[in-house]
Amino acid sequence: MDVLADIVAGLELRSSLYFRAEFTTPFAVAVPEDRRRIRFHVAGVGRSWIRVASGESVFYEHGDLILVPHGAAHVLASEPVTEATPLESIVAGRPPGTREPLRHGGDHGDGYGGAHGDGGAAIELVCGHFEFDETLVHPVVESLPPLVHVKASAGSFDWMPPLLEAVERESRTEVPVSQGVARRLSEILFIQVLRAVMARPGSAPGLLEHLDDPQVAPALRAIHADPARDWSLESLASVAGASRSVFADRFRQRTGRTPMRYLTDWRMQKARRLLANPALSVGDVGRSVGYGSEAAFNRAFREAVGEPPGRHRKSLAG
Repeated sequence: MDVLADIVAGLELRSSLYFRAEFTTPFAVAVPEDRRRIRFHVAGVGRSWIRVASGESVFYEHGDLILVPHGAAHVLASEPVTEATPLESIVAGRPPGTREPLRHGGDHGDGYGGAHGDGGAAIELVCGHFEFDETLVHPVVESLPPLVHVKASAGSFDWMPPLLEAVERESRTEVPVSQGVARRLSEILFIQVLRAVMARPGSAPGLLEHLDDPQVAPALRAIHADPARDWSLESLASVAGASRSVFADRFRQRTGRTPMRYLTDWRMQKARRLLANPALSVGDVGRSVGYGSEAAFNRAFREAVGEPPGRHRKSLAG
């Protein structure tokens, strides 16, 4: 069981390339907050600076990737600044659906059209986001810091622009199969980004750092492979090859949850996705995630989500 792939699939991601940027120095662009999105920026040409609202900042250059996991407001700029032009005002004049790069800074005032003039040094960025249902956030995403910087030395991101273009192409097609392909491509894209973060020793933040922990990883794989199984602390500790107390302490330290809390949270996340399928009864969904009776599932779901599964299903239907 590929735990990371299963987690990402559970987020039901949708990705988008929201602009290709050709900036000239000096420039400073303020990107607004959006909690439903995990934003990213890949540096093409030149060196750029980013600061998130919480204060973290970094310079990044050709081949580097920046991830803003929690949709925080941030500033993209040629140098550290205190004032920046809102992104909304820069894109306001762009023709709908244009594939032209977003141009700004130096002598670019309109944000779209035209060629580089006599502005400063050229900076090129590929900027996009992963959008998700924020009610389905997983501890891996929650554990990410406000800003993640993956240097080019951790792996080139030249593959990202063509993959993003494929996602964009599929997402614009009104064919159900294409929408499914776009989602799968989005998942692959995000998994690749997370694996690039994990690949650099000492740089993997939060729970990502511990997905290969020798005791935690076997238990995570077991839970994700068969969440409906009648797991107990003893059986999970046995899978991990540790005593109950050692396993419980290590799991909580690595994931921020007790083993049984993680199991319940993952079951509820899967249940919420399954409830969107009208072909499954509430009892069917409960049994699919490990509850022997509909009443037991109703109690667990209400405690975890704050409403019974039937009402949640109606809210999903709009």
